[in-house]
Amino acid sequence: HITGTVNFENAAALYAAGKVALQGKKQFPIQVNLSEIEQPNTLLLAVLIQWLRACPTFDSLKFVAVPDKMRGIICASNLQHLIVD
Repeated sequence: HITGTVNFENAAALYAAGKVALQGKKQFPIQVNLSEIEQPNTLLLAVLIQWLRACPTFDSLKFVAVPDKMRGIICASNLQHLIVD
């Protein structure tokens, strides 16, 4: 679950925390709830993609409760198959 705004001040910490959390997981896919994102942006997308790279397969993460603007960013990056409606 990600909340608030992802920006240059907190993106690295968010990435690191997510990567640590992923390392402890044994069952995939994992759902990432994006409902409380305040300002969807491409920096958040970059963090999500880096998390995907840390997973065993490229479809190991699924995005749920995706705000419309973030959905557009994800779809523009051809990753719409990761969105769960």
